[in-house]
Amino acid sequence: MTYPVSDRDVVGKADWSIDKATGTGYLHAEGIKSDYKMDKKKVRMPFLIADYILVPKGPDKTEVTYIALADPGGNLPSFLVNLLTKNLSIQTIAGMREMVKKDKYKNVKSVVTTTLH
Repeated sequence: MTYPVSDRDVVGKADWSIDKATGTGYLHAEGIKSDYKMDKKKVRMPFLIADYILVPKGPDKTEVTYIALADPGGNLPSFLVNLLTKNLSIQTIAGMREMVKKDKYKNVKSVVTTTLH
């Protein structure tokens, strides 16, 4: 988050699934309570749910739907949270666009691994 707000972090569990017929990928992530790598410079968010749906739209295009619900924690007034997160989803998608341009993500072949719970 921007100054003067402390950075936030979250420890989460993420489940991926893929529709083999369409190639659509689904990610559902939820924050979990944990003291893993606690950092006094950051505020651990008490609540997070995030969902991504990635639909192939051709060899070089993917439609992304991103939904997030989070409590940033700390002593932030609602108006400040709203102000700081107003463009968060737009920034998230823009960050994904930049990331997939990196060499390590170009020409990646999909690998599907099935696990049993």
